[in-house]
Amino acid sequence: MMLLKGVLVIVVAIAAYYDLRWRRIPNWLVISGLGAAIILQTASGGIPALLDALKGFGLGMALLFIPFLLRGMGAGDVKLLGVVGALQGWVFVVNTFLWMAVWGGIMALIALLASGKIQVVVLRLAASYYPPLQVKLAVMQSRVSTGKTTIPYGVAIGLGAICSLMWMWW
Repeated sequence: MMLLKGVLVIVVAIAAYYDLRWRRIPNWLVISGLGAAIILQTASGGIPALLDALKGFGLGMALLFIPFLLRGMGAGDVKLLGVVGALQGWVFVVNTFLWMAVWGGIMALIALLASGKIQVVVLRLAASYYPPLQVKLAVMQSRVSTGKTTIPYGVAIGLGAICSLMWMWW
């Protein structure tokens, strides 16, 4: 159903914007997306479609539950993937999960490069073999933040959902 795909694109686009701007995904968006999924799935396919939506919601949340427990991502990300599953079903949410892992890895690599942390690791390895690089390593370490590097994972979920939609059309 095209309406479900349209709602999906709108929800993930708004979530990506909020996650980029404020690093959170609002509950009103997740609740609205879930409500739309329940109504539209039930209207289009009755009880079987509703059950498929609920399976997709549960699986989407389950896929990110352990990373959430390990503080690898926020609760909004977990709920957003659940809504993606509710809107398109459990098979779609698995495909989205795989695509978002690719996009999340790319985003994490870019964030680590931008922070200078990868350069410090490479220089630390090189300095262990060539001691004169210790001075350069000390200078670089003083410039690089020791804080946690984070990414707005709602963007990766959105990109994963869009890639899944495109994959299905081909």
